[in-house]
Amino acid sequence: MSSYQISGPNPNVIIPDAGPILAAVQTAANREALVVGKPNTPAYDYICRRWKINPSRTIMIGDRTNTDVKFGRDHGLRTMLVLSGCHQVEDILENQINEREDMIPDFYADCLGALIPQRCKA
Repeated sequence: MSSYQISGPNPNVIIPDAGPILAAVQTAANREALVVGKPNTPAYDYICRRWKINPSRTIMIGDRTNTDVKFGRDHGLRTMLVLSGCHQVEDILENQINEREDMIPDFYADCLGALIPQRCKA
């Protein structure tokens, strides 16, 4: 987990990411956390139980290679990165260079709207 992220309206403000917050809660509770969100298996197990998905007919679509794409790849789903969010083509290339196959999507698109066929104008 990363320790911070720079996002929000002010690029000069550093916002803590999940790592430091999780560490604080673990310290306060004096116990190890069970992480259930993406890309971890408990989230996948729940989705499979709840919606009875067929992995061969399911695609994980998201804007982050380190959570969304990794989640799909780790659980045998096809994956698509939408470039309208956090990660871009440069991140895919960096993952290829670093041999992070688990964070390389099968497909990518500029945005979800790119999946909808354009209607012909008469």
